[in-house]
Amino acid sequence: VPATIVDEDETLVAFEDISPRAPTHILIMPRRHVATINDLAPSDKALVGEMIWRSAAIAKERGIADSGYRTVFN
Repeated sequence: VPATIVDEDETLVAFEDISPRAPTHILIMPRRHVATINDLAPSDKALVGEMIWRSAAIAKERGIADSGYRTVFN
């Protein structure tokens, strides 16, 4: 499936949702497969923190940080 990549590194990839539910709808995913949030280990704390930090950075880049945005984990 083609994707519009917003940000990426060796750990995470962020891309625009193919069927957005909001004017800005970006998915941030670890490159390593994690089936559910229950499968995260204590050693994944840095990964989850990086996902949250990256969402804030993308919101600033998109100019929506001050007006508000929502972050959801699925």
